[in-house]
Amino acid sequence: MRSKSLYRFVWVVTAGGAASALWTALHLTWPDWTADGLAVTALLAAGLVVGEWLPTRIWRGDTFRQYTFSGTFTVGLIITGPFWLAAVLQTGALLTDEIRRRSPPLKLAFNLSQYLLAMTCARIVYAALTDQPFGGYSERFTTDQLLPSLLAAAVYFLVNVILVSVVLALANEERLLPSVVGHLRDEISMTTMLLCVAPVVVLSLQFSPITAPLCLLPIVAVRQAARAAAASNVQAMHDSLTGLPNRSLLMLRGRRHADLARDGEQIALLLLDLDHFKEINDTLGHHVGDELLRLVSARLGSVVREGDTVARLGGDEFAVLCPGLTDTAVAQELSRRLIEALATPFDLEQISLHVGASIGIALLPEHADGIEQLVQRADIAMYVAKQDRGVTRIYDPTHDQNTVERLALMEELRAGMDTELVLHYQPKCQASDGVLAGVEVLVRWQHPVRGLIYPDEFLAAAENSGLIVPMTMRILREALQQAGRWRAQGLDVNLAVNMSPRHLADAHLPDQLAAMLESENLTGAVLTVEVTENSIMSDPERAGDVLRRIRELGVAVSIDDFGTGYSSLAYLRDLAATEVKIDKTFVMNASRSERDLAIVKAAADLGHSLGLQVVAEGIEDETTARLMTDSGCDLLQGFLLLPPSPAAELFAWCNRPREWAGRVVELPDSRPRPAHQVADR
Repeated sequence: MRSKSLYRFVWVVTAGGAASALWTALHLTWPDWTADGLAVTALLAAGLVVGEWLPTRIWRGDTFRQYTFSGTFTVGLIITGPFWLAAVLQTGALLTDEIRRRSPPLKLAFNLSQYLLAMTCARIVYAALTDQPFGGYSERFTTDQLLPSLLAAAVYFLVNVILVSVVLALANEERLLPSVVGHLRDEISMTTMLLCVAPVVVLSLQFSPITAPLCLLPIVAVRQAARAAAASNVQAMHDSLTGLPNRSLLMLRGRRHADLARDGEQIALLLLDLDHFKEINDTLGHHVGDELLRLVSARLGSVVREGDTVARLGGDEFAVLCPGLTDTAVAQELSRRLIEALATPFDLEQISLHVGASIGIALLPEHADGIEQLVQRADIAMYVAKQDRGVTRIYDPTHDQNTVERLALMEELRAGMDTELVLHYQPKCQASDGVLAGVEVLVRWQHPVRGLIYPDEFLAAAENSGLIVPMTMRILREALQQAGRWRAQGLDVNLAVNMSPRHLADAHLPDQLAAMLESENLTGAVLTVEVTENSIMSDPERAGDVLRRIRELGVAVSIDDFGTGYSSLAYLRDLAATEVKIDKTFVMNASRSERDLAIVKAAADLGHSLGLQVVAEGIEDETTARLMTDSGCDLLQGFLLLPPSPAAELFAWCNRPREWAGRVVELPDSRPRPAHQVADR
């Protein structure tokens, strides 16, 4: 349907242009020029050609458009004549330009016909209002011809704009009336000013050809003002760092696409957030972060469809606006290509950076009533995607309430971080004899209203909001202070603290740990940092460097949740780790699943072959404890020994007698296991 309507309209306009050319030829007359009249005509002709060949790109609406300033001189020739000269010069200049651009023949025919129709209509109106012959020549232009000339200029403008807006609407499958109205609104101010100058230019040239430079002044002024305004608009609508459209332009285009969308079409908005960008910025400097954003922008732009808009909303957040979708699978496929495009490392300052992205998708009108709501709901979907990192999520209405609660919770956590976070400790004991080998530090939130909140309710949100970094540093300081107090009480114990993936990208972390240890008069032997396989693999080279520097302080490194990630054995071999902790999902099922038990044994053998100490976490009964011991695990940790407990309870527990490994086991704590222990970190 689109092709038939479009081609039918183009052929109708082309036929009209051919009829105009024939009409002009039939009314061809040779004027009886005087010297002054010939000079005026020559100057108008020169202005038309130069104006047509020196176009200017100007920002209009939400995109760049190319303008010529030949209209003033074209109208001047239309009202003075001879009309055939105006038609020949206008179409000749246009033909030369179109050939230079290698325009398709049908487009060339349409553009030539469009101008011929507009000029012919304008001349007919002017001739009818002034009783001048269509093909005639007017030696003198008088003030009583001013109104007809302005009306002719208006007709020239309207015919041009209407023909162009209709063909664009048909080509883009847009509604005709909004397209015409939009183009009229965009063009009317500057074009009207230029066309209305035409009678003034003619009068000035007839007064004396010497005034020709003065005639150019208003045209140059309009041109410069338009370019200055365009530059200001471009600056206001684009991101200064990447050159991409900013939020304002994205919203403008979103509203336009929403207005022009046809029944059955949807608009997709993909919000994309880079993973670990803050660590890159903080570690390598803002100049590296800025260059990375420019490279990311280029890659995103190379993936999207023609007609899609890639925008930078701020920081490391980008958006892709996709109009005219009839199948939502297109948006999902584009999301996949965007993630793949970013998978190839970026080489910056002799460093290879791995940058992942999380993408949220929302659709209009399926998920939102307007572009503002579309952005909000795509943002909600993006937050859900960031929980797993490097994935895509489509908006689901059930996410809304969770998002509101999360935002409120994070504000409360920010306010209460220094006073409401409490530390609990869980022992790790030797599998062979039950001797205490260390304790893991676990955080709880003593909320003033909701009571004790376990980490599974706030750690993920703290990670995504950036609060995890100051929160972990506060936990480290308090834990080291507690280690100092225990040492004064005769308990010298190693503390294991979980580190966020954000810390592993921070080159300043080893120095911060060294300063904390020094302030508490402790050596690195008192501390173990626990990291997960996945957090290492997000940027293994940088994580490996940070961990090696931490080991130089004497601090031990433990690979937590071992067996659940996607680490390369080569990276695991080269890391400065001292310990692996077999994930509790394998340990807790080992007594019921031969496969899980086999995984535990294989993990223990692998750890020992790499010179690492092996910890089994999730020990809840004596059978599992003995299985882990027989499987070669060096240390055991779990609720059978002691649930995570305050410092005073752990100290009391350490002074109780206990036996181990084949003898009578007297593990003192018999409290029931809270449901939240599964999510402890």
